[in-house]
Amino acid sequence: MTAAIGAPTLICGFPKSGTTLLMSLLDGHPDLLCFPEETWALKVASSFPRAEWLSHVLGSDALRRMGAGAVESPGGARDYTGFDHGRFETGARTRWAAADGSPRALLESVMGAYAEALATRSAVRWVEKSPEHELELARHAADWRDLRVVHVVRDPRAVLCSFRRKREIAGQRIYVDGLARRWREGLAAVLAQEERLPGSVAIVRYEDVVADLRATLGHVLAALDVPWHDAVLHPTVFGRPWAGNSMYRSAMHGISAASLDRWSEEIDPRERAVLEACLARELEALDYVGVATGARFVRDALPLVLRERAGWRARGRALRRLVALRDSPPAPVGSPAFARAYRPCRPRADPAG
Repeated sequence: MTAAIGAPTLICGFPKSGTTLLMSLLDGHPDLLCFPEETWALKVASSFPRAEWLSHVLGSDALRRMGAGAVESPGGARDYTGFDHGRFETGARTRWAAADGSPRALLESVMGAYAEALATRSAVRWVEKSPEHELELARHAADWRDLRVVHVVRDPRAVLCSFRRKREIAGQRIYVDGLARRWREGLAAVLAQEERLPGSVAIVRYEDVVADLRATLGHVLAALDVPWHDAVLHPTVFGRPWAGNSMYRSAMHGISAASLDRWSEEIDPRERAVLEACLARELEALDYVGVATGARFVRDALPLVLRERAGWRARGRALRRLVALRDSPPAPVGSPAFARAYRPCRPRADPAG
C-alpha cells in the first residue's frame, strides 16, 4: 500500500540561519515526513527545462549522498546505512513520469519515493528545506494552496560571521551589501506569501529555537496543524541523532547556545554599523537588540567597499547599492501579514518601561 505523504511544508531562510537545526528537530515527529537533504527543487524548476528537472535533483551531491551510507556533509554527519537508494530513485522517476509536470509534483515525486523506500506509514505533512526556496514562491504560487512555510530568521550580524566562515572554508567571500539585500528579500518574499495565502507562514527566530525550544517548537507545530510530540526536543536526521553543523568547529551534542552572542566579539564595527543602518526597521520588528543607526553610514561603508572590492567601478557600485538599500523601504514588517506570521516567544518589553 502506498503511503500518503500529506500536505507540503517548506523550511526557508538565509544560509546559516538555523534551518538545518529546525529540520532536525521536526525529523522525529511521527506525523511529519522530513526529507533529510536539500533538493533545491524550486530553483531547479526556475532555472532548467522541465525535462531536466528530476535529473538535476537526483543528480545533486546531496541526493546521491543518500546512497553512500555513513558520510560527512556540509550539514553535518549523516548515516544512511540501510536506505534503499535504488528503490528511491526508481520510485521518483516512476512518479514523475505520471505527474502533471509542476514544481510541486516534482517535489512530491521525490517525497513519495522517499516514503516508499522507508516503508513509512502515512504522514500529515511532508517537509523539505532548501535555501532560497522562499524567493521562488511567487513564481509557483498557484501550486501551493495548502502550503505551510516556516521561515527561520537569525540576527544578520550573527549570520555574517557564521556564513563568512562557511565561505572561507570554500575559498569564497561574502559581502555586506549582498547579505543585507538577500536577507531582506527573503523576509519580504515570505511576507508576500502570507499576503497571498493568509495563515500559511510562520516566522521563527533561530535565537528563540535555542533559548526557548519547547515554546518555539510548540508554535511551529501549531502552525503545521500537528500535535505536540516530545520527539521534537531531540535533533535527528534520517531518524538518527544529529550533532550539529557549527561553522566554529565546536563539538555539538543536541542544541548549543555557544554561537548566539559570539558575533558581537567577531564582527567588524563598521560592518555592524552598516548592517544596522540598512536593516534597522526589520531588526527592530524582530526584537533584535543593540541596534544603533547613527549618522556615519558612508564613513563606515566606504572602508568596507575599499577592502572588499577591487577597482573603483566595482567599489562605486557596491557603495551605491548600500546607500540604496539603506534608503529603500524595509520588508513590510508593519503589515498585518507580519503580525500574523511572527509571534514573539516572549512578551515584548515596554519601551517606556
